[in-house]
This record gives sequence, structure tokens and C-alpha cells, in this order.
Amino acid sequence: MKYKEGRIGIQEGIAVTATALCINGVFSIDPEYAYSKGNSTYLSLPLSALLSLCLFLLVAAAMKHRGADSLEGLMRGSLGGVLSKVFAIPLMLALIIGGIVPIIQFVELLHGIVYSNSGYMEILAFIIPIIVIIAWQGTETIGRVAKCYVWLMLAMLVIVVASSAPTYETYRLYPILGDGAAHFASFTASQTFSFLPPLTALLITCRSMHGVEHAQRIGLSAGLVAALVCGLTQLSISFVYTYQTLADSFMPLYKINFLNLAESHFLRFDKLFAMVWLNGAIISSAFSLYAASLLYAGSFSQKDVNPSIAALSSITLGIILTALNMAPEKEKEIRYLFTRYGALLAAVPLAVTAIISLIKKKKETQPNEISH
Repeated sequence: MKYKEGRIGIQEGIAVTATALCINGVFSIDPEYAYSKGNSTYLSLPLSALLSLCLFLLVAAAMKHRGADSLEGLMRGSLGGVLSKVFAIPLMLALIIGGIVPIIQFVELLHGIVYSNSGYMEILAFIIPIIVIIAWQGTETIGRVAKCYVWLMLAMLVIVVASSAPTYETYRLYPILGDGAAHFASFTASQTFSFLPPLTALLITCRSMHGVEHAQRIGLSAGLVAALVCGLTQLSISFVYTYQTLADSFMPLYKINFLNLAESHFLRFDKLFAMVWLNGAIISSAFSLYAASLLYAGSFSQKDVNPSIAALSSITLGIILTALNMAPEKEKEIRYLFTRYGALLAAVPLAVTAIISLIKKKKETQPNEISH
């Protein structure tokens, strides 16, 4: 079968998973929902990452118990052929949406600030082909590109956070839990949608990571890194701006970056930083696209992953263009739904699959235990 899975090491696995988790966690936030009634993102996002990591570890444990070598194998063995196909559909949608949200954010940034005279399609013409080419090459290429690039992205992030330190004020953190415990809990749960798709992609590509055991270590390491990076980044943003300002800000990290560099000798470097982070979003999107294609090919008994990549690439481009050209009111309604309930697309199939697989395992071992 032409699945282009290949094999990558733990370092490459951590690099691609951490890149996807951090890009999604930092650049997928809806400012109005996150900041309009107070800012608790510096606490919520790390907790969201840890919650997602708990579900990931539950599914990984179920895979080890069942002897499955991938998420698709676990679903097929636990749910059966028909139900596994049904569950694969929302997971594929979660992967695609999770992968393109940062891309949409960066395209809007480039259109509004860097290439104001260019249309969305002209900008996407330089982004979508790169995503497709990287995804087309399979896991090895995705992992090694991420390994080469991850340190540069982290360095850029550290520079921005460190350079904004002189403007920090602790009073801007208040109110600590934003709009109260209920909103804090709701926001924390909803933001798992930023972290579940990359972890789901890791479960799908377990064979490329030399098995579930290695994938579990990769996911745990990448999840903890993402919790730390997202928490510190949001803490830095929260020290610089009040929640009222953040609620009306598009991509606050770039805004901090622009203001800091504008007062130094590196005036034009803000564009470079944005391009570096955009490349991280491209790697994240390619990982999600490949994982969704691999899940489809495995669930629907396709012998070649290439047709799936081609089809889902077209769907991805269509979704991006639709979102960018949608009426603001309609876009706000859809964003509201995905921001608050999008996590269910991944959480429900993963949790149900893991629980059923663990219950089935127990039922299958009971006759042997009785016979002894």
C-alpha cells in the first residue's frame, strides 16, 4: 500500500507535534471570545493542553491494550467497519479545520498588512501548494522539515516575549479568572479544539513513530512543551495589554512584535517574524492534511493515500476561500459554533472509541480468567 508513512525518530515526532500544538494554541484564539469579559488565557490554554493530553494518553493506552498500531486500527477493531467509518468523518473534519484556522489567520494578516494590494487567492497561491507538496511526501518529510524549523520558530517567539518585557504591568492580568469560574471552565474545555487535532494526527501516524509506545512519549513531551509555550506566550501578552484592548486586537502577538521592533533598528523584521510563524502554520496544516488523508485511506480501504490528499486538498482550499470571502455576520456565527463546540468533533469519537475498546478488552479476557 502506498501510504508514504516512512519512519521518523522521537526528535522529529516531537518537533512536528509540538510545532502543530504551539501554532494552534497561540494563533487559533478568537479574541472576542477569549478576552471580551476578562483574560484568563495564560491559565486556560495550559489546562486545555493538559486536558487534551489526558484524552490522548487514554486513547494510546487503549491502543496498547488492544494491540492496535494506529488510531484507524483501534477504531476498526473496537467499533467495526461501518461505525469506524462514521467516526472517521468528524475526526477528518476536526483535522482539516484545526489545520486551516491558523492559515486563515495568517492570510488575513498578510492581506491586511503586508500585501494589501493582493487578493486572498493570490496569497493562497503561494501557501496551499507548499502545504500539499509537504503532505504529499508523507511523514518523513513532514517530520524532518519540522525538526529543521522548530528551533527558529521558538527563537523568534523568545525574542518577541523578551523584547516586550519592559512594558509588562501586572495589573493588566486582572480579573484573574476573567468572567468567573463558569466562563473559565467553558473556555478551557472549548480550547481543547486547538490541541486535539495535532494529537489525533499523532495517533493516526503511530506506525511512522515506531509504534504506540514511542508515539505516547512523543505526545507527552510535545504536549508539555505546548502547555508551557502557550502559557508563557499568553502571560506575556496579558502583561502588555488589558483585556479590553485584546478583545479588539487581531493576532496580539504580531501587534506586540510590530510595536517593539518599530522602536528599534529592526523595523522590517516584524514581517520576517510573521513569515517564520506562517511556515510553522504550513507545517502544522500539512501534518493535519496528511493525517486526515491517511485516516480516510485506512478507514475506507484505499490502497493509495495520494487520491485522498488530492481530494482533501481541494476541500481545504474551498473551506479557506469560503471563510475568507464570507459575510462578516455569517462568519461570526460559524466561528462562534466552532470556537465553542468544535472540540466535540474530535473529543467524542476519541473518548467513545477508547472506552469501548477498554470495555471490550475486559469482556474478552473474562472467559479466559474464569477457565483458569
